[in-house]
Amino acid sequence: MVMEWHVNFGSKVVQVVAAVLITLFLQFLIYHFTAIIVRHLVKHAKGETKLDEKKREDTIIAIIRATAVFLLWFVALCAVFTILGVNVAALLTGAGFIGVFVGLSAQNTVKDILAGMFILIEKQYRVGDIVTLSGGTLGAFGPTGVTGTVIEITLRITKLRDESGKLITVRNGEPTVTFNQTTSASGIILDLKFTYKTDVDAAKKLINTVGAEMNADEAWQGYFSSPIGFVRVENFTDTGVVIRAAGLVEPASQWTVAGEYRRRLMKAAAKNKDVHFAYGMNV
Repeated sequence: MVMEWHVNFGSKVVQVVAAVLITLFLQFLIYHFTAIIVRHLVKHAKGETKLDEKKREDTIIAIIRATAVFLLWFVALCAVFTILGVNVAALLTGAGFIGVFVGLSAQNTVKDILAGMFILIEKQYRVGDIVTLSGGTLGAFGPTGVTGTVIEITLRITKLRDESGKLITVRNGEPTVTFNQTTSASGIILDLKFTYKTDVDAAKKLINTVGAEMNADEAWQGYFSSPIGFVRVENFTDTGVVIRAAGLVEPASQWTVAGEYRRRLMKAAAKNKDVHFAYGMNV
């Protein structure tokens, strides 16, 4: 009797170990081949840049992997319970399981999953995008909420990494307003403050010239969809006149491009006797 129990127990241990090893192997295949298959099947959309296409592919890959791995381990767990003699069907349909499921806010989970599906289908944002996920409140100076680079999307949650390196996890069903700063093209808006002694036409010409020169520069021309140029006289303040300049650049490059443009504009303005930056400018 004892010998028979040891044999049966040993056999079950072997089966459980085999089930876990097979599951790990299948998980490896899912991770390896999902990327290959998705990148082969996803077609380039009209007007989509290579970067946009890669972001879309990475997002689809992340969601398929997360969903497939979850289902794989769920099946594996059921198989292990079956090997150990647990009645899985009774466990899944029992009142206890249903009570736990409801207690874990099943409605919110379903809401998050549906929202995750729409995020993917509607291309609201992708892995690699810089977004602000807001609860619907707009502050005096723009959107409130959490901002960061999307590093992972599953059907239930989105993970962001902010500028300070913090990892932020947001349920997909939670944000009601999404601000995507890096889809298709990113805008640059510069409010440049000049003294009232400045010749506005000279400032306009200088802004456009610097933008055109930067756009023609081999090192920078690939960044621009539309070069930075004069838009309008935006405002009058106690210390000077505010002139707005704007342009369109490749997604997520707006900060780098804007920084280089400011550097060039300051150097050019220093050589122009008709253009003078005001103190306290906000660019």
